[in-house]
Amino acid sequence: MNDRIFLKIAWLFAIIGIGLLLASAYFYRADTRLESNGATAEGNVIAFREGVGYRNPTAPGRDDDPNNRFNYRYPVIRFTTMDGQPVRLTALRHYELDDLGLGDRVDIVYLRESPDRAEIRGTRRLSEGMRVTGIIGMACLLPLLLGVLL
Repeated sequence: MNDRIFLKIAWLFAIIGIGLLLASAYFYRADTRLESNGATAEGNVIAFREGVGYRNPTAPGRDDDPNNRFNYRYPVIRFTTMDGQPVRLTALRHYELDDLGLGDRVDIVYLRESPDRAEIRGTRRLSEGMRVTGIIGMACLLPLLLGVLL
């Protein structure tokens, strides 16, 4: 009886793991599609969006704990597509871009059908999601593998 329950739970985890691995593959495809099929443009930093964020926004006394607060600084970039359409982009990865200043030039990569989803060349915002879902997905497959092997 216990073996049947373990096998059912293992299959449930395997289904969850397969779903997470598919999500990881989707993230990987989206990331590489932009780099391989995207058009490039040169943009200029025109401003910065700055503020304070919280690692745990629901913590009591969140403003009093210096370990809970962090400052963010997102560059705002203007570039023109190949079609001549001006686009304003707010970068999503602030910690890789701390050395940027106003007026600095950056390389942009975008898909022609959606230039508003452009990214700064070289920054990968989906790679963390890809890694996390891949690792958790593989870990979810372990109970089924153990059940089959034992």
